[in-house]
Amino acid sequence: MHELQYADDAALPSHTPFSLQHSLNALADAYQRAGLTINTKKTEILSLGSHPSPASQPSFTVHGDALNTTQHFTYLGSILASDLDLSHEVQQRIKLASSAFGRLGHRVFFNHNLSVATKVAVYKAICISILLYGCESWVPYRRHIKALEAHHIRCLQSILNVRWWHNKTHTEIRHLAKIDSAEHLLLPRQLRWLGHVLRMPSNRLPRRLLYGELLSGQRPVGRPKLRYSDHIKSMLKKCNIPESNLENLAADRESWRSTCAAGLKNLSATSEQVASDRRARRHAASQATPAGPACPQCGRICASDFGLRSHLRSHRRPQN
Repeated sequence: MHELQYADDAALPSHTPFSLQHSLNALADAYQRAGLTINTKKTEILSLGSHPSPASQPSFTVHGDALNTTQHFTYLGSILASDLDLSHEVQQRIKLASSAFGRLGHRVFFNHNLSVATKVAVYKAICISILLYGCESWVPYRRHIKALEAHHIRCLQSILNVRWWHNKTHTEIRHLAKIDSAEHLLLPRQLRWLGHVLRMPSNRLPRRLLYGELLSGQRPVGRPKLRYSDHIKSMLKKCNIPESNLENLAADRESWRSTCAAGLKNLSATSEQVASDRRARRHAASQATPAGPACPQCGRICASDFGLRSHLRSHRRPQN
């Protein structure tokens, strides 16, 4: 791939500084012959996967004008980061979705003349669409899912007028609003895009990237970052979709749609059961009677003999 162009936005991927400068020169000459010029103020250089010092970074020019080097770049509404971390994109999505929720707050979400179903429908159509824009290519970690879910629950609490003293669990809030969790809103979009890519001809770029592998290089020492293929395998495993028969399932749209729906339904039920069991264990642990040595002076139960000795020192301190 030498150029990725959409309308007036163009990206020039390259593996070496020399080839990138060569591509810049060729593109600038081609645009100049067509009577066009490259805006050097909007054109920036982003180095992915490496963190050299600013002094050692190579410089790039277009017709003698130097280009700036950046660590974060917005391309087609998505943020590309030099450290390949999705956190910047997730935080930006949350900010934009929160802004859209605030603009519609008094007119829609806090309007007592509208039903909860209408408010949730508007929330899904606008806020969720902004929150999960471009999520089909995400490789989210658990911390990203938690951040999306926290924002999702805050919005639902505002729509339902639920406060913390109502002691409503996240599952109960989602059932009241009749909406899934953030993770289960994210997975259908990714599965739909995966099926779309699998049905593409073999010469299409998204399909080539899905099955492509690097010819040279090796992954760093330690736990490397998750690849898109790793996330796809994990997602298919969660939904009980067999990898061996993946292309045959995706070839038929109705079969793929029903398989994904069944897998997501089972995953949703399993997740709710796991959350319920975890909450029950936490409550049982908090209500359990502590077992251990008791303080002879105040009767406090300590967890161990060492804790009892530490506690007894507090009785020997002079009282003011």
